[in-house]
Amino acid sequence: VIAGSAPILSFLGDEVPLDKGSFERIVTFDASEEAGSAPNCASNIRRTWPAMKKLGETEKGRKQLKKALSLCDSVKVESQKDVDKVMDWAKSAFDYMAMGNYPYPSSYIMNGVSVLPAYPVRVACSFIADDFALDDEVGLLSAFAKSLGVYYNSTKDQECYELSASSNESALDSDFWDYIFCSEIYQPQNVDGVNDMFWPVPWNFTADNENCKSEWGIDIRPLWATTQYGGRKALKAASNIVFSNGNYDPWSGTGVLQNYSDSVVALSVEGGAHHLDLMFSNKLDTPSVLAVREAEKQHMHKWAREFYDRKAAIARE
Repeated sequence: VIAGSAPILSFLGDEVPLDKGSFERIVTFDASEEAGSAPNCASNIRRTWPAMKKLGETEKGRKQLKKALSLCDSVKVESQKDVDKVMDWAKSAFDYMAMGNYPYPSSYIMNGVSVLPAYPVRVACSFIADDFALDDEVGLLSAFAKSLGVYYNSTKDQECYELSASSNESALDSDFWDYIFCSEIYQPQNVDGVNDMFWPVPWNFTADNENCKSEWGIDIRPLWATTQYGGRKALKAASNIVFSNGNYDPWSGTGVLQNYSDSVVALSVEGGAHHLDLMFSNKLDTPSVLAVREAEKQHMHKWAREFYDRKAAIARE
C-alpha cells in the first residue's frame, strides 16, 4: 500500500497523546519565509484577527470591515458573532491553500472548478507582505482581502465575497467530510494563537458533539477509529506499507513519520503538500517528490518479488 498523506494518527485513544495543534502550525509554516513565503506574512495575518474584532465593536467599524474585505452587500456583519463567522471563513482559505500548496498550478483542491496558482500560499502572502502601521486596520484588511482572493476568487470573476465555499462542489465535499468526521473519524484540533498565526480556539468536545447532533443527528464516537483500526499497535503488526508525507501538508503532523519495520516505512517529501507524490507527473515536480516516487516503486517491486518468491517456494513443497 502506498499511503500518501494519510493522517492515521489523528485520533484519540492511541498509546501516544494526539498533537491536536499540528495542523494549524503547519499552515503557519507554509506562510513563513522558511517555506518560501514573504517574511511578514504570518505576522501580518496574525494581526488581522484582532483588527477584525476591533472594527466589529462599532457599527462604523463593521461597515469598514465589510468594505475592506470586499464582502457582498448580502453578507450580514452586525455583531461580533457575525465577525467570528467572517474570521472562520478567512481562516479556511489558508487551510485549503496549504493543503494545495503544490509547485505547479492545480485544480485538485478546487474540485476541478478552477485552478490555484503554483504555491498558492506564497502568492497569497505576496499581497500582505508590506509593513502596515499599527493603527491601519483598514489597510491591513484590504490587503488581506486580496490574499483571500487567491482562493475565493480563483475563478477571477467575483466582484465581492459571500461567506461560502469556493464552489458548490467544494461545499458538497465539505458536507461529506463533516458527516464522516462526526460518525467515524473524529479528528479533534486545537488552535492556540501562539504557535500558529490564528486566534485561540481550544478543543471543545462538547461543542463538537453538539454540532454533530444538530447537523446530522448523531453523537461522536471519539475512540472509534483507534478501536477499529488499532492505531500505532496495528502498525507494529502490519507489513508492506509506505507512508509518505510532505512538510507543507497540514495533515502531515498526524501522519506516520517514522519506520515501524523494514516493510512499514515512512518517506518525506520536502516541500510537498497533500499527497503530492500521488499526483500526475509534472515538469515542475521537485527533486524530492521524484526521489520519493522512485523509492515507492522500489518498495512495490520488492513486495511483488517477495510474493512470487513465496508462491514459488510453496509450489516446490
